[in-house]
Amino acid sequence: NYGRIAGRQLEWLKADLAAHREAILTFVAMHQPLFPVDGHRGESLDAFPRDRDALHALFAAEGVDCVFHGHEHLFHRRQIGGIDYVITGGGGGALYARPEEGGFHHYCLLRVYGGGYQLQVRRL
Repeated sequence: NYGRIAGRQLEWLKADLAAHREAILTFVAMHQPLFPVDGHRGESLDAFPRDRDALHALFAAEGVDCVFHGHEHLFHRRQIGGIDYVITGGGGGALYARPEEGGFHHYCLLRVYGGGYQLQVRRL
């Protein structure tokens, strides 16, 4: 179903997160954002708020540190319930937002060290 993670896909995700529960850091990469900020509001994983909130609760329960999304052609980072949510969709397509709102071409450099990580946004 477009706009939701359910059924076999959700069961796979639950099993994979549970199997790696002891990881020092856990990153998830997906296409559609749970919490879109621009032109895809209502057309992403927020289209079904109950499912989106259950997915966020799963990430929190399994200790996910950071979730990377695309779909929106911009950069945006925020923390919700201790989880970093990063939209990184500025790799070359048409941009949706003004530069001060994250509308710039970029890539992300993730440095993992010890029990933490540092995310740097690099403009192209």
